[in-house]
Amino acid sequence: MKGTKLYIIAGIILLLLLGFSIKTKTKLDWSENYTAESKIPYGSKIIFDALQATYQGQVILLTNEMKLFSRIDEEKQCYLAITDEYDPSQSFLDSLLSFVRKGNTAFIAARKLGGLQKQLNLKIDSSYAPPLMYVTLRADSIGVKSQYTLRSIGSYSTSFAHFSPDSCDALGRQYKDSVNFIRAHYGEGEFYICLVPDAFTNYTILQSENRDYIWRVLKELPPSTTLFWDEIHKPQSIYQGSPLQFVLSNGALKKAYYLMLASVVLLLIFYSKRKQRVIPTILPVKNNSLEFAQTLTGLYYNQQQHTKMAKMKIQYFLEAVWSKYYIRPEEFWVMEAEKFALRTGVELSEIRELLFCLNYYRNKTYIELSDLTEINKQIENFYKKS
Repeated sequence: MKGTKLYIIAGIILLLLLGFSIKTKTKLDWSENYTAESKIPYGSKIIFDALQATYQGQVILLTNEMKLFSRIDEEKQCYLAITDEYDPSQSFLDSLLSFVRKGNTAFIAARKLGGLQKQLNLKIDSSYAPPLMYVTLRADSIGVKSQYTLRSIGSYSTSFAHFSPDSCDALGRQYKDSVNFIRAHYGEGEFYICLVPDAFTNYTILQSENRDYIWRVLKELPPSTTLFWDEIHKPQSIYQGSPLQFVLSNGALKKAYYLMLASVVLLLIFYSKRKQRVIPTILPVKNNSLEFAQTLTGLYYNQQQHTKMAKMKIQYFLEAVWSKYYIRPEEFWVMEAEKFALRTGVELSEIRELLFCLNYYRNKTYIELSDLTEINKQIENFYKKS
């Protein structure tokens, strides 16, 4: 029974786990995601697919911090990160700075920059973000300076409060005076930092009036042969979450996971039906009267209490006569020998000897061992003949 309870509990836990892992899709997800495969409004699948076509398949998805820096070669390469708050680990940041210092390019679109802000000597201010944000880009080669209207995602927007004019160039602004897009020279390479990650989402790209802003921002990047797309530093990165979150994010793994849960539940159901509780063996109630009498008589015999032993012997005899011949003790003492012999089928002479012996010793106050032996002899003889 205890094992069955464990199976039932395990089955309930699996069912709860299955229920929690199923995500309903009745409502459109408006959360900030920025991942390469996300098709929700604030995912980045459209721009990721466009960059893959531009780089002719030379787009590497970064899911491990060491993957970026193991592919550095002599050709120009570009690192690209789109997220709400960019805050890499110190080891990753040091490697990224080394990557750019060697002549490569890093493009980061985020509202906050974490440790990178201090490394590049930048200061960022936050302010309330109205529903619509007006952004502009510097004049291009033919002198066209364009203004765009973007929908704000978060509750705040950021802009550069300070940057070094010697090492940084302002490439874009918001509300005409606040700089939100710069190029920072670092070693032989360059950082391109845009504080408007909203612009690179599926929703914004689908607004035809804003597409030109995105392509003009990316056009500022120098030519490169390989693009590293950062999938690590995201608001909901599957590579920073639990193993279950990673499994559920993959279609094939998700189906396999649900199939495994269903199989385990079915196994528990059938196993619990087939395995029955062990039926215990119920033994009949044992009659210990004989053992009790033997123990008690042995006690009296060893203590030389022959009188008590004789009285008990006579008492047990009367109970045997009552249970077999339905003769009560008070009737037995007054019953004639002939009637008793007729009821029991024992010789009349033997019945008379038995009655005489019992009547003689039942009222005596002291009985010796020889007397006890005579009483036992008469009673045992009656048992054999009756």
